[in-house]
Amino acid sequence: MFCMCYRIVDQRQVLKIWENYISELYDRPNRPETLEVEPEEQVDTDEKGPYILQSEVEKAIKEMKGKATGDDDVPGDVLKLLGEGGLKTLTKLMNTIYESGEWPKDFTEVTMIALKKKTKATKCSDHRTISLIAHTAKIIAKILKRRIERKIEDVLGEDQFGFRRGKGTRDAIGMMRIIAERTLEIDEELCVCFIDWQKAFDRVNWTKLMQILKETGIDWHERRLISKLYMDQKVRVRLDRGETGSVQIGRGVRQGCCLSPILFNLYSECLTKEALDGLGDFKVGGQIIQTVKYADDLVLMAKEETVLQGMIDRLIEIGRCYGMEMNVEKTKVMKISRQPTPVTIKIDQKQVENVKCFKYLGSLLTDDGRCTCEIKSRIAMAKAAFSKKKNLFTSKLDLNLRKKLVKCYIWSIALYGAETWTLRAVDQKHLESFEMWCWRRMEKISWTDYVRNEEVLIRVSEQRNILHEIRKRKANWIGHVLRRNCLLKEAIEGKIDGRIEVTRRRGRRRKKMLDDLGDRRGYCHLKEKALDRIKWRNCFERDCGPVVLTDY
Repeated sequence: MFCMCYRIVDQRQVLKIWENYISELYDRPNRPETLEVEPEEQVDTDEKGPYILQSEVEKAIKEMKGKATGDDDVPGDVLKLLGEGGLKTLTKLMNTIYESGEWPKDFTEVTMIALKKKTKATKCSDHRTISLIAHTAKIIAKILKRRIERKIEDVLGEDQFGFRRGKGTRDAIGMMRIIAERTLEIDEELCVCFIDWQKAFDRVNWTKLMQILKETGIDWHERRLISKLYMDQKVRVRLDRGETGSVQIGRGVRQGCCLSPILFNLYSECLTKEALDGLGDFKVGGQIIQTVKYADDLVLMAKEETVLQGMIDRLIEIGRCYGMEMNVEKTKVMKISRQPTPVTIKIDQKQVENVKCFKYLGSLLTDDGRCTCEIKSRIAMAKAAFSKKKNLFTSKLDLNLRKKLVKCYIWSIALYGAETWTLRAVDQKHLESFEMWCWRRMEKISWTDYVRNEEVLIRVSEQRNILHEIRKRKANWIGHVLRRNCLLKEAIEGKIDGRIEVTRRRGRRRKKMLDDLGDRRGYCHLKEKALDRIKWRNCFERDCGPVVLTDY
């Protein structure tokens, strides 16, 4: 039996409810009958695409991970054991699919399993669906991805940090923190809007996507294969007591497919470029910065409230042409300023909520540009995780093993995004207190025992490491940034357009992100050191004792 909206229904009804849910989620009112590309006769030979090589198949198989099997029950490890004859047969199969443009039925039909997002899940939307795709189908998808990736990368802007080699969440978070820091440094204000698209990955318009792929210069065979894959795909949901019927998909990128992230990045890039062309007033180094993107997480920024409203209005208009809708309830706006005031932004005549802090990619951003709230939040999450596994960390296991477990499972929670933190003295004290809290709990030392911190460190054979660990992580990240020409580097170095004469407030200047790296000779010398990887790495290896707290 299954509870749905406080009613008990039998399993047949549950399957029907799931079938209707998937159908509505991926349904499109005017689903195209075909997504046919232009006739082959109209395409030059150079634009059709080369045959699939055996080396491409081998590389795709090597990249496979031990994920769950699809309907064929063939694990990836079996494909890795194929000999020369097996690889030749597989390559021949891939080329047959590539030349004909027809996918086998097993490759286009996908089974989904539903995992609960929360304990008392009573609705289909309370579950996360995971697609189980045949590993053989993943081979040709990986080959297609490798072939189209470079052309798509040439189109993507530097402000897109999602699903890209050499970029990640820390870069997007760091970009936002640096922009806030630089803005407050010259006593300027910045209006920021965190856009939330309603089920963005499931709203992609296929006709528009195929048009974009053609304009990007993707080869004809690749475009035809992608169009046939999307048109022929069907989905069914597997539950504990049965499966739903197959449902035909009408929109959205294919869930669980390695092509989907880069296709969505291309789609969203074209959307934002078309919508925001010629708009924006926030300049860094003479370059207008309108957005910071991580896949479907979009941040709009402008100095003036009216400019931001114009950008949002235009984005709504063009977004609807791309099949996208903004979620007004989850979209938030913030003003980064020394004395922030409410910002009046509307979406379809509805007021967007003003916030003083916002959780962006798992990290708290605040309107004052400080990291204190984020650090306190991270410490609280890490302590909660420690408490859940307290019996393991306080057990009779070897001390060194328990210390490794704490650093692996607890510190990793506490130090998420630590590379982007600007640490004041109060923040450093919070972190050192947390470090000692871990060792005291691990050794079951109560505060009523009156054991000094130095004695605790001797018992666990440790020094104060957490601040040094943050410094090493930050040095590693900043080193990568300074060695390449990227938007993040421009945000660090470039001049922010503001008032010509800026009078600094009385008192000590605010501490900056790079001050933790401790080069008193300035940014230019820090940048020069970063160019030599070995010297840079050696600068931040542990040399002498604990990190000294700086009074900021």
